[in-house]
Amino acid sequence: ITIKIESIKPTEDGKGTLISGHTEPNSPVEVIVPGHDTPLNVTSDENGLWTVAVEPALSEGNEVTAKTSNQDGTPIEDVAPLPFVSINPVAGDDIINKQELSDLTDEDGLVMITGTVSNPAADMTVTFNGTVYSGDQVTVSTDGTWSIKVPAETITANNEITAEAILTTEDGLVIESNTAERPVTKDTDVPQ
Repeated sequence: ITIKIESIKPTEDGKGTLISGHTEPNSPVEVIVPGHDTPLNVTSDENGLWTVAVEPALSEGNEVTAKTSNQDGTPIEDVAPLPFVSINPVAGDDIINKQELSDLTDEDGLVMITGTVSNPAADMTVTFNGTVYSGDQVTVSTDGTWSIKVPAETITANNEITAEAILTTEDGLVIESNTAERPVTKDTDVPQ
């Protein structure tokens, strides 16, 4: 049994923070967030997915902890720093076949890579196979979704995506996020 915090992003109204993750199906999960004296309790669904929303929005420099128990009853946890960055799966399973590559490629020959960031005001840097995308090359929306577009021809058999965020507070404190990593493979030999 494992537990993983997969996404921390603003709620739709921007007033709170949405924390999502994955563990064993139908398991109790305890989420510890700064500013709350008691943990938030939630049960994962039949696919092991869980989500909690907190208000007000969480501030940077803190961390979120998600806990559950393994099959022996031993507590296990995952800790995520704030700001927190994640990379969404590509093509559903991180394996791009020929049809998916065609479907994912836009009319300009570009493929969109997406993820989430807990604070949309952070400066994002995303690296795809060694090419760095930052500044205006990374689109970040108010709901915490970020995206880059990479040329389809740069997608190789084995791809490495990393993403990180840096936030500078009003008093000049620079806070770095985790570094999210996602390996993505291309298998265009798979029969359709």
